Amino acid sequence: MIIICFNGDIDLYKIYYYAKGDWHPVLEFIQNQYPKARAKIARTITLLEEHGFNLGGPFLEKIAGTKDLWELRIKHSSDAYRILFFSNLQGEFVLLHGFVKKTAKLPPTELKFALSRLKEFKLQRGYRNGT
Repeated sequence: MIIICFNGDIDLYKIYYYAKGDWHPVLEFIQNQYPKARAKIARTITLLEEHGFNLGGPFLEKIAGTKDLWELRIKHSSDAYRILFFSNLQGEFVLLHGFVKKTAKLPPTELKFALSRLKEFKLQRGYRNGT
């Protein structure tokens, strides 16, 4: 199951949150942050919804070594929040995994979570071989 969020009549990109049954890991991640951090994360997701890839740096970065995985970068206070996502050609963004970044490099375990969810999403949506 995937939840869609959109704002009325405005022509926006579509934001989906990965879900497995009733579990929505990105929404859970956001809800577990402090109120001001939640607001900053929500605002950055809204910017992605409004501008898509035109949002550019410092908010977006392609994940090196992956075919179609991106990082939404949110800075609040001294914390660096990351949401890993996938986009298809129809202007849809699927938020797969969120975490607080504590190291300079993307931790392999965080990447593994996102890639696993991406593969599952693609298989559910009928992408050939999950790619």
